[in-house]
Amino acid sequence: MGRDAASKGSLTWLERGLQSLGASFRHVSMIVVTHCHSNHVGGLARLVEATSAKVAVHQEEKDFLDGSKPYPDPFSNPILARVTQPILPSLYPPP
Repeated sequence: MGRDAASKGSLTWLERGLQSLGASFRHVSMIVVTHCHSNHVGGLARLVEATSAKVAVHQEEKDFLDGSKPYPDPFSNPILARVTQPILPSLYPPP
């Protein structure tokens, strides 16, 4: 089961998914972060708080999670920005 830890409602979605398997947040002991794009890990702190799980992340990306380095701007690449900017509001609507 995979789901970004930042999308709106992700904690609810994850909790329901675990319940459908007969599990709960207390069964989660490890969260594996495959990459530290802010739109994927923005809610990681809430997920860790809900689960008390440890986080595994590549050593080259740990500085993004602990705040010692800023997240790279995904829109610094003009081609990527042109492709993704139009769809972001529908994926991540403002609160």
